Amino acid sequence: MNASLRKVAALAEKDAADLFKNPTMLVVLLMPIGFMLMFRLIIGDTAVGSNLSGPALSAADPSMQKFLLGSGLCMSVGMTASMVLIYGIAEEKEKRTLRTLMLANVHAGEVAASKGIVALAAVVAVGAACFLVAGGELNLLACYLALTALGAIPVILISLVLGLASRDQMTAGFFSVPVLLVALMPTFGMVNDTIDRTSSATPLGGVYSLLNLCSRWMPWRPLPSPACGSPSVPWRSPRSIAGSPATTSQRVSGTQCARGASWCNAREPV
Repeated sequence: MNASLRKVAALAEKDAADLFKNPTMLVVLLMPIGFMLMFRLIIGDTAVGSNLSGPALSAADPSMQKFLLGSGLCMSVGMTASMVLIYGIAEEKEKRTLRTLMLANVHAGEVAASKGIVALAAVVAVGAACFLVAGGELNLLACYLALTALGAIPVILISLVLGLASRDQMTAGFFSVPVLLVALMPTFGMVNDTIDRTSSATPLGGVYSLLNLCSRWMPWRPLPSPACGSPSVPWRSPRSIAGSPATTSQRVSGTQCARGASWCNAREPV
């Protein structure tokens, strides 16, 4: 038992070192963080520059924050777990590293355990970075990371099987795309009711719902806002883009604006 644990620890150390030495894996780890930064800047600027009144914008702000955190969870699990494992195992199969490990009296279960542990740690680390970029409150961080780890376990198990089934990196790319799409499906549930019902059966569907349930009683940090008096841009929610009209009744304007606030103190109707 102790020998097996030592082998798993040594393999996990090797896999973690390989993860940071591979430029492709580094890009995979940074992609969810980059997407979250882009989403927050775009959504925050569009929402604050919208035609919503102050109270309506205040009510819409938590919904946008929940979407950002949910998207960060799904992207960190889908991109990191699937690509790191499937591509990593396929690359080692091409280089015959796995065969060398088997000849060195290393069991397949020990290899899978080490890769699963490294992938889970990478998912949690990327999830924490996405949480901070999305502007979530720190009192929700523990719950967020626990849900991220919980949702990553089935994706990691599926990715391990697909990685072993991949003959080369080209086949790994073919297998990783469906896993990524299934992991991101809960984020598109707010656009279509059919997708929303279908996503509840995916590995991250229940975790996404639990995140919304946990965040219902949590305070939210205001999204970044541009200076007052900037041109207003009509904001449409994903459901309004799908067909229902957007609500635009008032324009936010004025010059007196509190630092860090999500709307101006001076408001006047259009």
